[in-house]
Amino acid sequence: MIAVLEKNYSAPALTLPSYLLSQYITKVQVFSSHRPQAFKILKYLVAIGVIRSLNGLINLYSLNHGTSDTYNWNQEIAIVTSGSDGIGRRVAILLAARGVKVAVLDIQPLKY
Repeated sequence: MIAVLEKNYSAPALTLPSYLLSQYITKVQVFSSHRPQAFKILKYLVAIGVIRSLNGLINLYSLNHGTSDTYNWNQEIAIVTSGSDGIGRRVAILLAARGVKVAVLDIQPLKY
């Protein structure tokens, strides 16, 4: 319940129409003049919602300029340290299975 309220209390789709109605419709203007504290809270909620929406858009754009990163595994080269045994060995095998050219650097000889 709290998560739903947290996402929606400042959603511009809900607060912005309320704010605009309170500014431009005469009957609602009378209500907002009788409840200045509620109107002030509504203005803050609109501002918070717009800022959060803009922040989300900026974050989406900044993640590699909005493009998803795709790999052509056959053209990739990977260097795996400690790749002769354990987790490094597993990583090297998984990368090689995808067609990556793998170079293993380790002080131990390869066990595969």
